[in-house]
Amino acid sequence: MQITSISYFNTSYYALVYCHSTTSPGIKYFFKRTNGNWEVQDSIDLGIGNYTFGQKLNQSKTNSFYSVGSGGVFKYNGVSWDNVFGTITTALVSMWGTSDDNIFVAGSFGEVFHFNGVDWKQIEQLNDYQTDYRTVWTEGTHAFVMGWVFDGVYQKTIVWQGK
Repeated sequence: MQITSISYFNTSYYALVYCHSTTSPGIKYFFKRTNGNWEVQDSIDLGIGNYTFGQKLNQSKTNSFYSVGSGGVFKYNGVSWDNVFGTITTALVSMWGTSDDNIFVAGSFGEVFHFNGVDWKQIEQLNDYQTDYRTVWTEGTHAFVMGWVFDGVYQKTIVWQGK
């Protein structure tokens, strides 16, 4: 069992947990701490691949609760997750935003996306299949994306900054 993310939202603690399985690629669980106990709220059998939440939790400054991972970006409605941005090829690993109208997500295969409150747009200048983006951050004016590029036997760390 591996805890992949933990967060506090609306007076409750939440956790995402990955459990290895001998019969499938594994199972992900979404837990909520209620009355001193951790209770399963949702689960995903990774062998089936019907993703209803990701592997990382993120609470926005405007008090929205998100999860990001394989399958895209999910927003918690208090009962279940709504997929607000789906991806097929990219496992998203990082999310940061200053509001629900200014969100950046980054992931594998050199993909970075920005949400402006209306549309999700890929940042084409950073698209590089050999790059694995691991972290994204913004304070509202500048955005930073960090990852690594595999160049032969070497791995190069890169940091992109933009407005």
